[in-house]
Amino acid sequence: MSVRWTVFKERWLSVVLRSAWAEARFATFNGETEAAVKILEDTLDRIEQESEMVRLLITNCKMNNIITKEVIQEQLESLQRCQSLEEVHRLYELGRYQAVADLLIQTFRKPAAKGRRVQPKANIPERHAQLVLLQESLWNLKDFRGCLYWGEASLNEALHEYLSSTTALMKQDWSNTIVIILSDVHRCIKQEASLLGSLDTVKLARLAHNIIKLINIQMEVSDSCTDMPIPTVLPWNILYYVLKHEEDKIHSLAACKKVEGTAGGDCASLSGTMPSSLMLLFTAHEYLGRRSWCTSSEGVLLFLCVDVMTGEIKKMSSHPFYEDVIMGLEQCFYCLYGHPTRRGKVKHLQEHNATPVSLTWERSPVVFNFFKPAVLPEFDSLKTSTVSSELEVLLKRIVAQVPTEYDPSKLADAVVAYIEGTSDTLPDPPESVDPIVAILYYLLGDYYFKNKEFVKAIRFYTLDVAVNPSRKDSWAGLALSRSSQLEQRINSCEPKNEGTILRRGMSSLRCFKQALDIDPANASLWIEYGSATYMLLSHISRQLKRSKQLGLSEETIASHETKKIEYLSLAKKCYECANQCEADGIGNNEMWLNHYLLGKITHKMKEPPAVYLNHLYLSLQYLHRMNAKYPRKILYHSPPYLSIESLELYYKIHALCFNS
Repeated sequence: MSVRWTVFKERWLSVVLRSAWAEARFATFNGETEAAVKILEDTLDRIEQESEMVRLLITNCKMNNIITKEVIQEQLESLQRCQSLEEVHRLYELGRYQAVADLLIQTFRKPAAKGRRVQPKANIPERHAQLVLLQESLWNLKDFRGCLYWGEASLNEALHEYLSSTTALMKQDWSNTIVIILSDVHRCIKQEASLLGSLDTVKLARLAHNIIKLINIQMEVSDSCTDMPIPTVLPWNILYYVLKHEEDKIHSLAACKKVEGTAGGDCASLSGTMPSSLMLLFTAHEYLGRRSWCTSSEGVLLFLCVDVMTGEIKKMSSHPFYEDVIMGLEQCFYCLYGHPTRRGKVKHLQEHNATPVSLTWERSPVVFNFFKPAVLPEFDSLKTSTVSSELEVLLKRIVAQVPTEYDPSKLADAVVAYIEGTSDTLPDPPESVDPIVAILYYLLGDYYFKNKEFVKAIRFYTLDVAVNPSRKDSWAGLALSRSSQLEQRINSCEPKNEGTILRRGMSSLRCFKQALDIDPANASLWIEYGSATYMLLSHISRQLKRSKQLGLSEETIASHETKKIEYLSLAKKCYECANQCEADGIGNNEMWLNHYLLGKITHKMKEPPAVYLNHLYLSLQYLHRMNAKYPRKILYHSPPYLSIESLELYYKIHALCFNS
């Protein structure tokens, strides 16, 4: 062009600028960003050399038809930003998150020119991808304040683009982008709830307005629609946090006014009403439940409901909406985990047909603490005090989630070895026991014991004593379960292995001893201990009487004789200790039984008749004090109160007198 100056003369600058502008536009359209930038930089230098302001109008163009220093500068900056944006993915993959954030934040402050959108060959991330990269970069930088700030701006832009989209594919892309942005905003707020205070009033209001728009979009679809238009329930969660933030501000202001002595009656008058934020959670569950969406997004809404409601019931047991919160929690657990499995037992539960989520160990504490018995059942408490069959199913699901470090199964073999007498020491319990594990296995053991499933009861009681070796009720349950199994085995008509019976009997007695070492003043345990001992004693006596028929060796007979003497002494001690507990006023009014069995035991020990007859006479007296009945005729299926016991004592006294 310089050699043609003599030809164009005063029109030379106009021709040069037009030519450079056309060349730059052509390079831009072909995606040759570097070439376009170089041309525009040279053109800008040429204009700056001119003393007068340059302004050209290209009459045969409808767009980009004005050439000025400002227009060229704007186009150059736009191309430079586009050139930088091409590096965004590479920078992100290299972990240079700050550089990525700096580049993408500029796109909010200085939006690119429309010409950038018609660069088919440019390798520039699409806008929704840019918004996602910005959020991820700020999160990786742990800039939670910035993540929330730009997340709100990104959500505003993404929602606008979603509403403006004209094709299903574009709507789908922006819908996915909104879900990701909401997820980032949500986790920022969860990370630090006070971050909402960093947004100014305008931005916070815009955030709430956009969230409500999203909820409207979801709720306005037809009833026949099964898929959410924007597949997330996070708008409800975020709206809850915004409402809670505003409520906290109101309470804080009210507290300040109260300190200053000004009127605070408005706040006080609301103390008995349900907070708006909590009411929102009930509304969210109700509306989403109608469409079976309440457990969408992996149950994140219901998890928030559970966390908030459990926090509320800990501090407001006297409030008028306490029962509402309890029922709300039960509905949440029913939708999340399908508990209880039989909905008819809890009439207020609604069937939302939502897909349940898996119960994890992290979420187990809140479920367990809500459903566990207020008072732990004892080994001799009524069956109604134990857990229900519904809760048993839930407890087994929790057992399946116990982490390896808390699982007591690795100690079970050592506990069994101690119970069976092959080891003299109990294994040391874990240094730290999870609060759930501390009672989880005991509740299951108690349930199976009181439902006469002794094999399962023994298993769970064993696991419990592995972590709670000082729990009397577990040792008592183990002893009674083992003695019940032994009794069933002795009374059965099947062939018996005598060695197995004696080993099981000794294991049961060892558990009784362990329980009574913990609680030596428990009359019920002493009686059960004595009964188990007497049962073994009776079995050994029968074996000795049939020694010839059974072909017992001399060694076995001698061992049985020794065991018989040992068990007689032990049984006598048990009932004497039970009598002592009764005398101290801590028994269960079973003196008649204690003396009756002491009479039988002392007779077997060949003590003087005055001793065992005195025990039987005392037993008869105690029965009389308990208003025993003495009918002329006893109906077997419906005997009068203590009539059979009285008859047996009457017979026993006379029979022993005749034999003395």
